[in-house]
Amino acid sequence: MKIIVKSMRKLLNFFSKTHSIDPNVKKIDQYTSEIIITEPNLQPDRDFSLCYTFESSEKPNYLISHSDSSSVAAVSFIPHLCTLSVSDAKEHAIKDLAYPVNIEASKAEYVFMLDRSGSMEGTRI
Repeated sequence: MKIIVKSMRKLLNFFSKTHSIDPNVKKIDQYTSEIIITEPNLQPDRDFSLCYTFESSEKPNYLISHSDSSSVAAVSFIPHLCTLSVSDAKEHAIKDLAYPVNIEASKAEYVFMLDRSGSMEGTRI
């Protein structure tokens, strides 16, 4: 499966903790890359998680991705609560480690999510 990723900033690195992806990411241009999931007989039995780094990652960013059958958009911003460098934060993400946080600067956590995929439709389990 091919996935096209577009960003408003230069895309640098990609990795996935959930699926095998081709390490030779095709750069269409500095803001657009093509990622290929390399798993044979890929089944839609789990969420696909793609992590990426981009130039000036401390600034707000958006990402638009298209696959063969769907599209997704994400907006990100990083408050200055974590003291890790981008490379250390990536290492923590890969190893599922906690991030050191200045708890006094963080009085609440906010998560905004819009899901229009239809994946939650149907009979409840």
